[in-house]
Parts: sequence; C-alpha cells; structure tokens
Amino acid sequence: MLSKPLLERPDLVIFDLDGTLTEESRALSRLTTSRVAEATLVHLLKVSGNSYLSLKEKGLLQKIPLERLKDTFLNQVARPRIGIRRTMEILRKIDIPTALLSNNHEHPWGEKTLERLGLTNSFQIRLFAESLFPKHQKPSQEGLDYIISTLVTQGHYIENIWMIGNSPHDMQAAMEASNLHPDKKITPIAIGELSGAAIFLSTFLNNSGVIASGFEDLLNTMQDLFCEVPN
Repeated sequence: MLSKPLLERPDLVIFDLDGTLTEESRALSRLTTSRVAEATLVHLLKVSGNSYLSLKEKGLLQKIPLERLKDTFLNQVARPRIGIRRTMEILRKIDIPTALLSNNHEHPWGEKTLERLGLTNSFQIRLFAESLFPKHQKPSQEGLDYIISTLVTQGHYIENIWMIGNSPHDMQAAMEASNLHPDKKITPIAIGELSGAAIFLSTFLNNSGVIASGFEDLLNTMQDLFCEVPN
C-alpha cells in the first residue's frame, strides 16, 4: 500500500465493478466477448450456406444461445480479485455501508457477474448504466452524489469516503465529487499498481490518492484502521 497516512476509517466505501472486483480488464472483456460472438456467427453462417440473409430468413439469429455464451464468458473471465470477499465481509461485520457504481449494464452482465463473484447481496446501493443517463456515468460525479445523498437521507453519518476503482474514470469521479462535497473527505483508491487508475493518480493528483496492489494490500491497512476487525 502506498500513501498509508492518507487513509482514515471510512463511513462509506464505493466500489467499481469491472477490473476492480474482478481480475479481468475491460479490454479483455470486450476482446473475449467479441471473439465468442464472432465464432458463433461464423459457425451459423457455415451451417446456413454462408448467407447472412439466409441466416436471418431461417430465424437462426434468434436462436444464438446467448445465455450459454454469457455463462461461458463469466466462467472463463470474471474471477474475483483475491481478498475482495474478505474485504466485503469485514465491512459488513463492522457496519460500514458499501455501494457499487458501475458504467456496465446490470442486466445481464452486472447481475450475473456479481452472482459469479458471490457478491449479489453485498451492497446497500447498486448503480448501473440503466440507472444513470450516459452523461451522468463516470467520470461524472453524479453517481457518487446520488449514493452519498441517499445514505445521508437514510440517516447514515457520511464524512470519510473511499472510492475504489481501476480506471481513470473512477478516480476522476471521486475528484469531481470532492469538489461537490467540500465538507466530506473522498479518497480515491486505485486497485492495481499498473492500472489506469494508478497512473492517473500518479500523474494528475499529486499523491492525493492511494494506490494498492490489490485487496490483500488494502486488508493490511484495514487491520490498522479497524481495531474491531473480526478474525
């Protein structure tokens, strides 16, 4: 963990999804998805006489096993980062609210990814692409603002906030939210020392954020911050 002194006990922890809770990067996700789709289409074109029109006329485009393909993709690519389940368990046991803020779509990708990770019920608030206008998705601070305002309305005391992500958009959203909420300390935390988020912090925020190699690294700091961390 770099810049440990910057971290204080949080009242709220907000997580990104792709490449943060999971090991895969967005680029790998898109590459894998496109290759699966391409291979499927090539196969169907072959069995239909290499004619897209014939394929459409026979109704085969509607018979592509999308659900099975999505499951295959998730089984092969969407693996939980080491330490994320333990991190979520600790935050839950010591009653620190958590939220998920993702530019991905909840149905089917976000929902199925969380199910695959075993984190379906881990967040008090989940915001996906469907919940926000495109202009309000990260790097906009609108999602963070909604999460903070909702929890405050529910009676939570929110002053120190961690925003954990792996992309520059995550870090930029945290920075914009800090400007909108000057009464709160919003700390951007980059997961992965070589991630886009880490490069962004090092380049633009003059060490005002925190860079963690992974959640195991973050867990070590949590041990120091939370005297009541369960074994």
